[in-house]
Amino acid sequence: MARAKIATALFLAGVAGVAAVAVTAEQAPQTVKLSGKVVDGESGKGLEGVAMLLYVRAENRMERQTVTSGKDGAFEAAVKPSSDVIVVWQPGEGYLLDMEWLRENGTPYVRLGEVKADKTDLVLKTRLRPAAMLAGSVVDAEGKPVAGALVQMGNGPGTPGRALPADAEGKFVLKSAPADQAYELFVQSADRKHAKLLTVQPGTKEARIALAPTVTLEGKAVADNGKPAVGLTFQVMMTLNGQRFLGGTANTRTDENGAFQVRGLCADATYVAQWYGGSGTNAGYISGTAPISVKAGQPVQLAVKRFLDDWDAPGHIAVSDQTKCKRLTTYCLDAEDNILACDGASNAVLCISPDDKLKAKWELGFAPEAIECRDDGTVVVAGGGKIALLGKDGKKLREAPLPAEAKTATGVGWAGKDVFVAVRVQTGYGIYRMTDELSEPVLLVKGLRGCCGQMDFTAKDGVVYVAANCDFKVIKYDREGKKIADFGKRGTDLDGFEGCCEPKNVCFDTKGNLYTSESGGCCVKKFTPEGKFLAHMGVGTGIRGCVRVTIAVTRDNSKIYMLDTGRNIIRVVKPDVKTCEPG
Repeated sequence: MARAKIATALFLAGVAGVAAVAVTAEQAPQTVKLSGKVVDGESGKGLEGVAMLLYVRAENRMERQTVTSGKDGAFEAAVKPSSDVIVVWQPGEGYLLDMEWLRENGTPYVRLGEVKADKTDLVLKTRLRPAAMLAGSVVDAEGKPVAGALVQMGNGPGTPGRALPADAEGKFVLKSAPADQAYELFVQSADRKHAKLLTVQPGTKEARIALAPTVTLEGKAVADNGKPAVGLTFQVMMTLNGQRFLGGTANTRTDENGAFQVRGLCADATYVAQWYGGSGTNAGYISGTAPISVKAGQPVQLAVKRFLDDWDAPGHIAVSDQTKCKRLTTYCLDAEDNILACDGASNAVLCISPDDKLKAKWELGFAPEAIECRDDGTVVVAGGGKIALLGKDGKKLREAPLPAEAKTATGVGWAGKDVFVAVRVQTGYGIYRMTDELSEPVLLVKGLRGCCGQMDFTAKDGVVYVAANCDFKVIKYDREGKKIADFGKRGTDLDGFEGCCEPKNVCFDTKGNLYTSESGGCCVKKFTPEGKFLAHMGVGTGIRGCVRVTIAVTRDNSKIYMLDTGRNIIRVVKPDVKTCEPG
């Protein structure tokens, strides 16, 4: 199955493309039928007027169809045979999506998989939030109507998303405002010279919104060597209804002195600057974010980390001619701190000593994508549609298909005799528990959202710790799949996760501390199992992109490794210990 980056929504969900099956017109119909009902996930009642966006991949092309349910929730669509189809719920007129319910029940989107024949009995479950109508008028500071003003709730999940323009008299009617909770509205004149951010209370039916002049932000970007960050391209986004929102601001680039200006900002709003490193004018920088205070009216300074590639420095693994991997997918440490490196190109695991010497090569017969060593020295490895248990010497003790006929594994773990594996399932990612015999799979957690094809976890003392990167949290589940707790937040503080989707990976040290890794800032952080932040431990210099950054800590806790998929090496994390406490 070929992977493809198809669209932002599916890219965040980690959906894999499927190559079409070659057939002739005489062998198969031109289209196959998809039909059924959209129903309320609690009552089972048919829901009329619910919009769905179908992502249809056929013959290595991606197409989109918009379908709306009719009477009693009935819907119908037609696609080419052998298409891979994903249904993504869309906000619509008169309703909002209940995203909390959808996430808890694993249905933010529904993957129908490869459709070879008619499917006429589909039942798609969703849940809607009550919506209310808001009639408003937009005026300037003198009370005059602002024609064409744009009224927006943001582009967060479940919101209408699109800007609603006011008419020539500055009037508008928002037909899908939340009826059950307060919400924010951002209103901006068409020329971006006036704006207002306001909070609307539940039950509000009318609003008169007076805009104020926008402000211009001035600042400077400074690299970690004290010199100007020249040519840094970044976006300034406001926080709107809990989500980052571009809000009409364009990309900004620093000049030869690192200076910049951003016009059209709302004085009532909170903003964040965000940049992506590793390419274009940002090739020399690491991705990062920085909070911006507009209300202060003072110039701001962005602290930018440089991209430093020390791939040939002593201590890195899989660098020598004997240990190089063509496609290093992940790794783990064994009981003696040897590195078990997975080479997806050669369908093998390389056992490498801490001084980068090849000790053994274990042929698997499938491409390894996830691996973990148990306390007894046996190794769990999965990928290519299979999961296997290896002995200490690398010999295969047993092998089984991945649960749910999955082709891709993103993580494995163990606790006692339980074996856990994360795979792609119909609705996002799911984590299964299996027996020590690699049998009797039980779906514990479903509907997990992972960006960039990543969904890592680790297990300890019967608890599964999931790196929920789209939620900027670590979520804890018991062995039955019941959520115990979560911790983490999006932010630039030491204890926050920054970047587009973090943390990517997690692991434990021998003292029971939990470590997280972020590809955006290439950093490693240490927490207690309960989620108390302990320290920023260091950075994996030279790593680029939104990628897997598997981490492991040696048994004496003296060294931290981090995966660099771009270089196909395993880096030693550069120590850079910082805590929230002085000193």
